[in-house]
Amino acid sequence: ALSSIDLSLCPLSKKSFRAMTKFSSNLLGITLNPLVTNYTISASEISALLSEARNLTQLDLAMFRLELDPILVEIGEHCTKLVSFAIDGNGITDLGLQNVFQHCRNIRHLEFRYSENVTETTLQRITRQLPEIQTIKLHFMSKFFKSSISEH
Repeated sequence: ALSSIDLSLCPLSKKSFRAMTKFSSNLLGITLNPLVTNYTISASEISALLSEARNLTQLDLAMFRLELDPILVEIGEHCTKLVSFAIDGNGITDLGLQNVFQHCRNIRHLEFRYSENVTETTLQRITRQLPEIQTIKLHFMSKFFKSSISEH
């Protein structure tokens, strides 16, 4: 049976996203980096996928159309078996990340984009809340860096 799927850069239709949601209960790994759809995806569709994908041990999700904090709460609630977790997108804050760390205690490999909305306190909590952590990869994107990119 299919245990892992990588649909990065594949423009998913609403029908194909729903099909993936239906068989996601069997998946151990999902990579959508970035998640690309040919329609406007809703937070409820992401929520449905995560609520079905309760056996995930690996999730790599990058998306920029929706705020990620509510999705991080869903990940914390439904994907508690995660060992490898990578997330990138808009609206990652202390609240969302801490929710994941509180519920997904088996994370060994963590990757996310550090921004002004993630404080040093959250970074310090990672090692306390994730006793099995082995790898942390942070991508930095400061306001200065963003403005220098947009100017060129």
